[in-house]
Amino acid sequence: MNSIWDRFFLIQRKMLGRTMRAGDAGVFSDVAEAFAEEFAVSFVRWNVAGADGIEKTVFTWPDDHDANASTGTAMQSVTINDTHREHRFTLGELDNSSILPTELAHALCSTLISAIEFHDEFDMHLADARGGGDELGHATVDADGEVIYANERFVALVRRNEPDWDARRLPMSLDQSPTALRHGMTWKGLFFYVEPNSVHIRLRVRPDRRLPDLSPRELEVAQLIASGMTFKEVSRQLEMAPSTASTHLYKVYDKLGINRRSALVEWLTENTDALNSARGRAR
Repeated sequence: MNSIWDRFFLIQRKMLGRTMRAGDAGVFSDVAEAFAEEFAVSFVRWNVAGADGIEKTVFTWPDDHDANASTGTAMQSVTINDTHREHRFTLGELDNSSILPTELAHALCSTLISAIEFHDEFDMHLADARGGGDELGHATVDADGEVIYANERFVALVRRNEPDWDARRLPMSLDQSPTALRHGMTWKGLFFYVEPNSVHIRLRVRPDRRLPDLSPRELEVAQLIASGMTFKEVSRQLEMAPSTASTHLYKVYDKLGINRRSALVEWLTENTDALNSARGRAR
């Protein structure tokens, strides 16, 4: 194995396997250090362009790297665009002769991103399995709610209520109180598990199974509207004014944290068993 790519892929295979076993703090440092030793890299800085366009540093290697001490070091920049965000890497080289080929530098930085995503996704899937195996959405964010990684399930669940969400910054405030860390937080019909690790915050999300305090009449109006009836048709069937039917529905929307009929249909479908159980207990 003499070629530079043979050496790269050997390290990549080894380190991606390492991501499934590493502790929270060590993944980025371990992978960056392995590549650095092979390719004479003196430091790595990973920035993400935030929702406001301002770059935020996600990781650095070494952890105690001083950017001011890099004067005279050859610098190499790599930009990687994924579905929702732009990643900007700076590689410090020991000297100008060690500048990596562009394709290799890009592959190295892509591997660093993948290592973090694989590690976080693996840990969150383990947590899902311990909790019963639900299909949860997964995301890793910083303390300000800037999204570093979010899988498509997470994005899809949030977009039920925020259709135009760009998946760059959480659309809600992130509750990190002791209560939220122990019991989770809710937002617009979604339930979030909040799990800080030593570097960032992991979020797992699912539809909130807990039933809001809907009155029997509110639930009746909601089910009829979800079936396709208009306010006039509901008012005739329930013998109430159309404005009253409208008021009931918008109270339901407010309690569920939704604003569209399609979201109401989805919520009723997901909670059919719980609603039937509650109805049976009320009899």
